[in-house]
Amino acid sequence: MLGQTGTTESKQGAHASGQVHRQVQEDIERADTFWLSHTATTQCAIPMVALSYGPQDAYPVITIGRPDEAPFDDVIKALQFGGPQGLKIRCQDIYDRLSLTPPEDGDAVCGIIAQPQPVEPAHVLPAQDRVPQDMPARVPTPTTQSPQEPDQQNTLHAALGRLVARHAREEPHVLALLTNSLAHAAQPILDDMIIPVRRALMAAKDMDDFRQRLDGLKLSPAAFAQAMAQGMAAANLAGELMVLDEIGRDPAGHA
Repeated sequence: MLGQTGTTESKQGAHASGQVHRQVQEDIERADTFWLSHTATTQCAIPMVALSYGPQDAYPVITIGRPDEAPFDDVIKALQFGGPQGLKIRCQDIYDRLSLTPPEDGDAVCGIIAQPQPVEPAHVLPAQDRVPQDMPARVPTPTTQSPQEPDQQNTLHAALGRLVARHAREEPHVLALLTNSLAHAAQPILDDMIIPVRRALMAAKDMDDFRQRLDGLKLSPAAFAQAMAQGMAAANLAGELMVLDEIGRDPAGHA
């Protein structure tokens, strides 16, 4: 069985092959000790107790085998990384695993206790505000096959690139500030109409009652039209801002 695992799992003599052999040996050991414990209990312990003390409700069980213990390397790693986090283990367990005796008073000992490291605050770098680069337009070298007049799409593309460059030089957030200003200006007008309508809806018993309450509010169509106009203007500016931002991110936007 061990030879077969060596030929199928890895090369002969390799470290991985030795690990596979060891795992197979442990499996065979557990199986053998289990059946040996069962045989010793049923053939020795039970007859001896029944012969000496008579039939019993429970009989002692003979257990044979090594305890399932974690590898010592894993224990050391757990102490190394878990100790500073508050993991506590009895020293006597470590002495037993190493077959050592705890030192007594007056014994010469070796080893020192590691000093705790001071906790240092995280090093956070300040944010950097980088000025956008103004890339010059890249004009191809004219050839005999070049058209006399520029294409309409290239002209529009170059115009948008110049528009982005001009806004970047003057004020990067001018469109955003204008959009927010229009949105804040339209919000009070919308609140003056939304809040009474919401109160009427909450107090209405049915749709007819709600319609009568709306007629009694006498909302101003002019104020509603003004708010809608400001909202549409803010939406258009927001859309243009998104387009300009996308073109600004594309290096070819200035071509």
